[in-house]
Amino acid sequence: LVLYFSNFYMAFIVCVFIVIILLISLIFKQNIKVDLKRKLGLFILSVMISILMFGAIWLPLMYELIEFYGVSEEYILIEPLNLFKILFKLFPFNFDTFFSMKYMNSMSPYVYFGLLPLLLSFVYLLFGEKNSDKKILIVASLVVVISFLIPEINIMWHGFEAPTGFDYRYSFLLSFLGLIMSCKGYKYLCRNSLNKKEISKLIILVILILAAISKYSNKVMLLVNIVFVLLYLQIICIKSLYTWKYKLTILFVFELILNT
Repeated sequence: LVLYFSNFYMAFIVCVFIVIILLISLIFKQNIKVDLKRKLGLFILSVMISILMFGAIWLPLMYELIEFYGVSEEYILIEPLNLFKILFKLFPFNFDTFFSMKYMNSMSPYVYFGLLPLLLSFVYLLFGEKNSDKKILIVASLVVVISFLIPEINIMWHGFEAPTGFDYRYSFLLSFLGLIMSCKGYKYLCRNSLNKKEISKLIILVILILAAISKYSNKVMLLVNIVFVLLYLQIICIKSLYTWKYKLTILFVFELILNT
């Protein structure tokens, strides 16, 4: 409700995202199906109430804008992205301008949420318990990534009209999902220590990703990323009693300071 009053874009994006999560949950969570009609009824009712409250404020403004400016018939699709460029943007020290020209959309999604949370999310994806929550997070993340790659789906998230600036405004959803997975990965590390086989899998995955994004990064930034990855992996893989959490925290704060 607060989003409908404060920001139309955010409200629209969150509403679409909630619908997607609900549909995915219906596939993977059996307990939701037990009381499906009541849950769907409450969900639809809450959405309709929010839309009505939103309309009371924004509909008069919309009609005034249409009357003054007219309705634009332009339909511009943002150029598709490369998957490796999305992976590149998950790492620190990679910046785009916040605004791009409407006819020259060159901005890529800003999905960075921290190198440490990224590594912890890898821990969860590789070694976490295989349950319905994990499947929902993976499928939801894939939906967002596919939306980045396919212009027709991407434009849907923007209300079927290309934004004037700040493309891929829904990219925060991938960061949100990544942070959830990183929390679960951290809980896994608190309960378990990685064995040699798990450490090898994690290192191989990180090496493959760094190799894939190397063409998009300059040598200095790539080297800095490699140094941070090595430091994080050393702390994660060789957990010293009581102090490993503090070391991760200090290193993560240092990363964020350098990235600002």
